[in-house]
Amino acid sequence: MVTVTTWTQDYPALAGSADAAAQLAYTVANQHLPGRASDAYTLVEHLFSAGLAKSSPGSDMNLITVEEPSKIRFELYFPNDQPDPTSAATAYQAVSKLADAYGERPTKRGGRMIYAELWAER
Repeated sequence: MVTVTTWTQDYPALAGSADAAAQLAYTVANQHLPGRASDAYTLVEHLFSAGLAKSSPGSDMNLITVEEPSKIRFELYFPNDQPDPTSAATAYQAVSKLADAYGERPTKRGGRMIYAELWAER
């Protein structure tokens, strides 16, 4: 039987939220994929950077962290109500370098979801 653990955290779309979310990501990764804990911290910072660039200040963002054997997935849901392709593009480039898998898709409520995965084996 495969054990899957999920954490869901809500954050305001403010710069300080990125560090709080990254701390959580580091803690989870340090317990489950210790060799990737620093990557998890940096990865979530970049996910938030992309989400914050496209969200009005104070709107709601949601980070879902899913831990499975040998893999952690981070999903960031954000409103996508502000145009800012420059900052987001830089963040996406950083995510693509760190993540073993990543992507983005629209949500049913008009926002966006970006995800990134870290695997035990690269």
